[in-house]
Amino acid sequence: ISLYACEQLSRIYIWVSCDPNSESAKVDELLRRTLNNFGQIVVGVAEMRNLAGTGHGKTSMPDVDRNHALLVLNSAYAVSVYLVGLHRGRRQSA
Repeated sequence: ISLYACEQLSRIYIWVSCDPNSESAKVDELLRRTLNNFGQIVVGVAEMRNLAGTGHGKTSMPDVDRNHALLVLNSAYAVSVYLVGLHRGRRQSA
């Protein structure tokens, strides 16, 4: 995964910013772990795209099981919906 993508993931963690001293520290901890897993989804999607995608002028690609492709697609969709919803909520409250 590119350095740019890693930097963007770090910004997302800061943007969501959980306060470890808040009354909802347990919720914040669970959210932090979930966001770390979102980061792994982003990495996995990027690596799958590099391996099995048509980018970089590839002419042959490994076969990917349809169920695996749907898992990657739906995971990326879930992360995207979460981030867009979070962004819209922040813009409306500003």
